[in-house]
Amino acid sequence: MNKLNADAGYGFSNDKSKNENTDIDGSDNIYGEQLINKNYFYFSVGFKQLPLRWLNLTYNYNYLDLKKAKEIKYNDVKITDDYKQQQQQFYLKFDIRAGDGFVISPSGHYVFVKDKTIYAGYDSVTFSYNAQTLSYDSLKYYYTIFQRQNIQDDYVLSLALSKQFYIYKTRIHGSYSFLNGSNQTQLGANLTVYPKKKNTLYTFSDLTLHRQNDVTNLIFFQSAGGKLYKDLWCEVFATFGRMNNYNEQNGAFVYNNPDVITLKFGAELNYYFSKNISASLIYVNQQREKKYLTYSLSDFSNDLPVTHPEFIDLNYSVNTILGGLKIYF
Repeated sequence: MNKLNADAGYGFSNDKSKNENTDIDGSDNIYGEQLINKNYFYFSVGFKQLPLRWLNLTYNYNYLDLKKAKEIKYNDVKITDDYKQQQQQFYLKFDIRAGDGFVISPSGHYVFVKDKTIYAGYDSVTFSYNAQTLSYDSLKYYYTIFQRQNIQDDYVLSLALSKQFYIYKTRIHGSYSFLNGSNQTQLGANLTVYPKKKNTLYTFSDLTLHRQNDVTNLIFFQSAGGKLYKDLWCEVFATFGRMNNYNEQNGAFVYNNPDVITLKFGAELNYYFSKNISASLIYVNQQREKKYLTYSLSDFSNDLPVTHPEFIDLNYSVNTILGGLKIYF
């Protein structure tokens, strides 16, 4: 055993307060639906093992309990289902020392997702004859509401190659993943610099190309940290770009929420009680962008109304606070 760690925290979302009253079925009152992300609980436990001088193994288990709400609205009547989504995640990484300062790091991350919520099936529509327009107007749209359980098996396979030099460390990394029914690939490189020739001050920069559904996004991560006072250390960080079904740090962290993260930033404090025990406090802010589905009346065909779907953007933010404990052997 090399290191034992445990983390837990809570995420606070303003999606409900900001977007709950959106008129998702529009002025035509045909149909609309949206998913509201509320608060969530996070727990993680893991350890590192050094079975051989040239091999370091990292094991990690993450549990997420996410509170959500599914809203369906038609005929200006809204149906809301409050439900929970549970995620269990298992992570394994191999750090293989292949030479002086050269490390090969393959890893795998499995994500099991389970929830149960409502869905709508189109049933029928009735029409009334409008004598002024000499056509038929929709009177009522009908949908059948039913519940369905969803189970997802998602994964991330990642590989990183790193080389330690005198005052800096370089790494190239790539991954292939299957998240939320889509395939993703990532390819990137990062650089860690120790300007004081030791870890009391460092900067870390990462540039990643993320590709999903033939759409490529450039994502940039920047952090800086060091020793503040005696046994107190601090790091600040920020990520820029559109992050959707994205992973960081060789697949260790998976952002599999369907909504897009447009900006992520935060800070971490670490206090070392001794050479063997340290505690951390982490704050992360995520600015997110989501879409809701609505239908509107577009035309008439054979005197009957024709509707079309449209996805409209909404924004919200999530603030997360985590506390952790590490024991070094």
